[in-house]
Amino acid sequence: RVFESSSFPRINVPDLLIKPFLARTNVTDALKQVVKVVGADVHARFQTVSKRYRYRIFLGDVVPPFIRLYVHHVQVPLDLSLMRREAARLRGRHDFRAFARHGLGLRAQGSGTMTRTIQEIEVKRQGQELQIEVEGTGFLHTMVRSIAGTLLDVGRGRLPEGTIRRMLRSGDRRLAGSRPEW
Repeated sequence: RVFESSSFPRINVPDLLIKPFLARTNVTDALKQVVKVVGADVHARFQTVSKRYRYRIFLGDVVPPFIRLYVHHVQVPLDLSLMRREAARLRGRHDFRAFARHGLGLRAQGSGTMTRTIQEIEVKRQGQELQIEVEGTGFLHTMVRSIAGTLLDVGRGRLPEGTIRRMLRSGDRRLAGSRPEW
């Protein structure tokens, strides 16, 4: 499961439809606080500077009911310093084919390349919750989920230190960790 906390939809509504609606309703002031009218040349997908994913992992014994749908539950100790060292290797511009959905092969998504740039990646603990945040200019399908699963498997001791480096060098998806279902 993937949940968005903020995004910017783009809706093309001809003036001849929206102006009569606004004139007949009392929601104009409310809409002004949440809707920004922009020109036709503005596009949320193609003009995005960066995207940020946050994966939440609950480390306690019992997941609180109000967050259970939004976190992955891990009940084994994790080596956070090792996870952070491995995560740091992902910063920068790399070929991320090893983290793309299995079966993609050499076919790239959209841009014609599997090369992406990760500007920032953090593994941080806040109380009983671990967060893996990844910010980049764009991502391949399931790329960040694969990164999170691989970091978790490194932290659990299922994968050795250096796994990230080997994956980036080889492009081999089989080296990746599990992709937890969030």
